[in-house]
Amino acid sequence: MSTIITTVSLSALVFSFINVLLNLYLLFMVFCKSKFSKNSSGLFLIYFRFAVDMLYSFATTIHFTYNILRMLSPDLVVKNLSFFIAWPNLIFGSIRSWTVLFITIDRVLATCIPIIYHLHRSKFPLLAVSIYIFAYVLFEQYILFGICAFIIDVPLSCANFGCTTNPCYHDYWEYYEQATRISLLDSFIIFVFDLLPIFLMSNFPEVNFRSVGPLSALCKNFGFVIESIITCGVLIGKNQQVQPGSVTRISRSVIVPT
Repeated sequence: MSTIITTVSLSALVFSFINVLLNLYLLFMVFCKSKFSKNSSGLFLIYFRFAVDMLYSFATTIHFTYNILRMLSPDLVVKNLSFFIAWPNLIFGSIRSWTVLFITIDRVLATCIPIIYHLHRSKFPLLAVSIYIFAYVLFEQYILFGICAFIIDVPLSCANFGCTTNPCYHDYWEYYEQATRISLLDSFIIFVFDLLPIFLMSNFPEVNFRSVGPLSALCKNFGFVIESIITCGVLIGKNQQVQPGSVTRISRSVIVPT
């Protein structure tokens, strides 16, 4: 058994378990200790994200525990158990992504149009958000078992997400993840190339326009170049790897970006 694989798996297990405890503590402080307001509709999605993060990390903890056990003793491998352990991660991962999106939209509206937001916020019930997220989770299951015609028959040697599902759903998930990667990349670019120059100029008086020139503009545009290059690699590079579809049902259902 590789030392690197063991170290990475144990580290992921520890971090996921710590995240379970942290989010459980936050929920305990909110609903049991009443340290925070639990009746505010504006914070409901935040609290809901705590719960989703806890469940997602708990599922991840089980997943990595099983992987470590099967590395230590191959006799502990159970047929199809890899799929049933990874399945909750897919569900909670989708729920978390949409929850974070709605939280971001909510905060952006509250910041940019505060008066209109507070006047009309009550017209958009949280129940509608919950129904939408639940409907999308059902839609993903339809893609997996309906469009992709997935049959639960996982090889005993399979220990990762890529082989627990068929190529059809795996390709769909890859394209879905592209948007997440680009969003995270954009956040990273903003932090490094926009906020860092401002921080340097604010805390170090010798770093200014006269001494170093338009540092902020340089960093911002350099960040744009890096983002564009990586985005092209994510989108164009992935598109070139797509193989021509065959006559099977699974191949016809592969989602190819236009």
